Amino acid sequence: KLSIHFWNALRIDDHVYASIGSNASIFAAVDVRNGEIAWRRRGFEQVNLVQEPISGLIFFLPILSPIAAGAIEMKAGTARTVITPDEHDGKINDIFARVLTLHDGTNRLVIVTYDLHSLEMATRILRKRCSRELGIDPSHLLLIATHSHQAPLGRLPENFPYQKWLAGKIFAAIKEAIAKEQGPVRVFFGSGYGYFVRASGNAPTDYEIQLLKVMREEQVVAMLFNQPAHLLRSSRTRKIGTEHPGYAMDEVERKLPGALAMYGDACGGNQWQTIPGAGTDNLTLWYDMHPEGRLSRTLPRKYADRLEELAQIRGRELAQVV
Repeated sequence: KLSIHFWNALRIDDHVYASIGSNASIFAAVDVRNGEIAWRRRGFEQVNLVQEPISGLIFFLPILSPIAAGAIEMKAGTARTVITPDEHDGKINDIFARVLTLHDGTNRLVIVTYDLHSLEMATRILRKRCSRELGIDPSHLLLIATHSHQAPLGRLPENFPYQKWLAGKIFAAIKEAIAKEQGPVRVFFGSGYGYFVRASGNAPTDYEIQLLKVMREEQVVAMLFNQPAHLLRSSRTRKIGTEHPGYAMDEVERKLPGALAMYGDACGGNQWQTIPGAGTDNLTLWYDMHPEGRLSRTLPRKYADRLEELAQIRGRELAQVV
């Protein structure tokens, strides 16, 4: 049913989406169960399709004719900045904001991840500044948290000054990534499975770990990955830390020198980490989800005294899947 010449197709569930024909600008979906065209729309130029793994957004990338194909060059830039607050009750490790930009000569997509529970006030500031000063529409600014509870919670009034400072740090990192954009790059998507989470109640467990990889020639530029579950803490105190994704990013960057590793929490509010090496025990369920991030007194001592070690183990397990 689909005649695809110089561009790609994207399958989502039971439908395949693509621009069809050699010259026509018709976008169609075919039901793979029966081969019938589910719908078609005119008004789309010949496009390639890219789906961003964390948000699920689909991007339409225009395709030139084969003769002029060299006129389009995707570029990418990266940056990282420390966002550890100046005042804290100690730290396990620094926390970071990481930036990846993708630019096709016309449109720029900015992806920001940060070792925090959420941005709150900083979100509004960044949207306004990126739109006003950089011409980046809010729809092209993806702000993705790791969902760490070992960092300042943005919704608390005492952290509002930190949020304002944070917005400035992230904005500067975005400008740095744009200034460092180089091409051509290629973008890849993939997924694997990490069988070390468990869902609450009778819900099915989602083990999928998704990856967006950006490459320039043979060099990996960036690795953006996720996991649908709460994080594994590295301390039972209020010390600043990245929790287990920080160790996963460190491991990815150790194995891929020159690459920027980025983690964004996927949709897994009812899923929890199992204890490394402890079978079906469920460590995160022992958390008292207090604004200060304290752990419940019922956390077994044999685990409470090894949280940093356990977070490191889980981080390496996650990196291995990636």
